[in-house]
Amino acid sequence: MTQNLQHTFNLAILFLLLPLSAFCQDSVRSVRPDSIKTFGALQKVDSTETAGALQKIDSVEISTANSSDSTQVDDELKSEEKNQIKKRRTKKEKLPKSDTARIKITGGPQLYLDYGKLITFPTDFEQKFEIGVVYQFKNRIQPNFHFGIATIEPDAAIENGTYKAEGSYWRVGANYLVPIDNINRLFIGVRYAQSKFDDSGSYEITSELWPTFTESFARTGFEANWFELVLGSEKIFKNGHLLLGGETGIRFINEREKADFIDIYTIPGYGLTSDESSPFLNLYVKYQF
Repeated sequence: MTQNLQHTFNLAILFLLLPLSAFCQDSVRSVRPDSIKTFGALQKVDSTETAGALQKIDSVEISTANSSDSTQVDDELKSEEKNQIKKRRTKKEKLPKSDTARIKITGGPQLYLDYGKLITFPTDFEQKFEIGVVYQFKNRIQPNFHFGIATIEPDAAIENGTYKAEGSYWRVGANYLVPIDNINRLFIGVRYAQSKFDDSGSYEITSELWPTFTESFARTGFEANWFELVLGSEKIFKNGHLLLGGETGIRFINEREKADFIDIYTIPGYGLTSDESSPFLNLYVKYQF
């Protein structure tokens, strides 16, 4: 009897559990599609938000990269400009001393002495002496005045005779300086010159038939004038006061007097009258105050 009761109890429990399991399956079936949809929507939202965030991050990184690149380009341009400015300053600072913008010309009066003519004093055929005054302007113009005396006794003036010319002369003109540097400089100039002089001489005529004939002459008051074209150079010593130089050029006769019988052979300050032009060379020293 006991076994029948237990069997009856088990059947009752089984009948109770069957409806409950069916209900659970139905509830699970009804809930599963919605949960799947929700889960898919959540996945879509998450993926959209993640993509947006990634796009934002990428855009921020790209803008940051562009900004850094532009900043780098600006820095490079500024650096290049600074280098160009430094190069220009360096070029200006490294200008050679020969550049005319850096050459200094000291103005003031100068005394001139032609020491080349002093060498003629020990000779027998000529003695010359020439001095002058010069004023140096800072604009490179150099007006000058020279005065000289000369006694000339050339051997070849008269055959079988002697000749002598003596007198004084002066020159006035201006030079234009072309500096090479602060020590050496070239110049070109023009001058007008005039001389007043006397001449004298003697000659001898010999003959086998007649006695030897000797005649002398002395003439005074001759004048002559001429123009000079000058090219020279000079060097300034370290003390800035002493200048040593030389000049060469050519003289062109303008006017001169002529004498009868025996013509004037030479003109003090000019040279031989047989030439309408006469080259010259002078060596001088100057002192600048």
